[in-house]
Order: sequence, then structure tokens, then C-alpha cells
Amino acid sequence: MSAVSCRLAGFLAAAAMLALAGPAWADACDSHNWNGGSPSSIPDCELQVQAPLKLSAWESKGWTFHCTGDHPYYWGLSFGWSPSYTFDNTCFTAPENAAVESGDTNKFDATFTNWCLKSETVTVTLACSDTPPP
Repeated sequence: MSAVSCRLAGFLAAAAMLALAGPAWADACDSHNWNGGSPSSIPDCELQVQAPLKLSAWESKGWTFHCTGDHPYYWGLSFGWSPSYTFDNTCFTAPENAAVESGDTNKFDATFTNWCLKSETVTVTLACSDTPPP
């Protein structure tokens, strides 16, 4: 493989990882439920910043975060909502594991992967509500 082909393959792989990096919402409260026609918003949404998670280079780990306090409800994929979380590090992908969340109204579960070549820390922000999901 030529040097140009190797660089192009590396660029395409990096672009694909960034495309999977996470939701593109302004913040986690901007997610919507598109089921049933017109979009609806998470009621009385509050952003809750979670404790940072540190992973080694190329490490993957399943992790769970919870909504707490007077806004204990997480409206995620398991309730038919678009992803209701954001994270702050482009080295990571963090697909939500909706099947693991099923029936638990305060739980966000995802598999985090650090694609960078050194240890990195990621901070997740959840959209939490004082109203239980439907």
C-alpha cells in the first residue's frame, strides 16, 4: 500500500470515528421523541454533569450513570427518545445500551471506547427530568 493510500485510509477511519462520536445536540435537553409525528421535548429538563470517566488508550468499558436528586428520571433510547446525553471528548464513542436500561427510569448505560493513543478522560452530561418517562 502506498504512503498516500495509508494516509487516506487513516483519514477515513478517523472521520468515521468522529462521525460516531456522539449526539450533535446543543445540549442533552435538546433531544426529542419523534414517535407519533411531531417532536416533543423532555419536560422540566435539567442537565446533570456526571463524574469523569478515565480510560486507557484504546480501552472499552461499559459504564452506567444515573439521574439523581429532584430530577431522577432519564428519558433515553429505551423509552423511545433520541439520545439524551452528551460527552466532552472527541477521542470517545459512547453508544447507548438501551436494552440494558429497560425498565430502569434513572439509568443511562453506554459502552465507552477511547480511540486515542493515550489515557483520556470523558465527562457525560445527562438530560434528567422530574417527570417519569411515559
